[in-house]
Amino acid sequence: MTSHELPLGSVADLVARALHEDLAGGDLTTEACIDADAMARASAVARGAMVACGGAVFEQVFRAIDPSLVVERVAAEGERVGDGKTLWTVRGRARSILMGERVALNFVQRMIGIATMAVGQITEPQQAETIIANGQADMVALGRHLMFDPHWAWKAAAELGVFLKYPARYRNANPRLSQAMGFAETADKQKRIAELIRDEEKLSAGRE
Repeated sequence: MTSHELPLGSVADLVARALHEDLAGGDLTTEACIDADAMARASAVARGAMVACGGAVFEQVFRAIDPSLVVERVAAEGERVGDGKTLWTVRGRARSILMGERVALNFVQRMIGIATMAVGQITEPQQAETIIANGQADMVALGRHLMFDPHWAWKAAAELGVFLKYPARYRNANPRLSQAMGFAETADKQKRIAELIRDEEKLSAGRE
């Protein structure tokens, strides 16, 4: 162990809690799709210039799941590496590797300072919120769905209770107005819009 590394004892509890949160209900997909006797080898490879960090945590995650897994730290802790450099490898039971890869990568990407983005088939606001809240990615990207619905972000904010500032003239189209209000009398609609404005001002004041 170099002077740059964290002692395993200092991270064992954190790793145990992270694995409990991630695998409390097991890994049904892995168990359903991967044969119990299947063996595999996985490598963590740099996708750009960076400083290697988190090897001890990476190893601790896999050893906590399956002590028979063999982890090799190719890059030294604190070493500057370039694009394409293998940082660490793990080999052994495929199920064990798949059960640990998400937690292991979540730890090291934060220690190295890598921002990750989720993309593909993200269509619902709560789906995007869950990805961020669970630490599966630091941001989400929307492609084709924004072409289908250019106002997705505004609708997502309304669904998730987030205040967005927008021109006053847009308030008549606020997604918080129910569809039934679309054919309401102008006076009733204006009354409801005024209520929305007050609610949004309270939300805004609470977030400042």
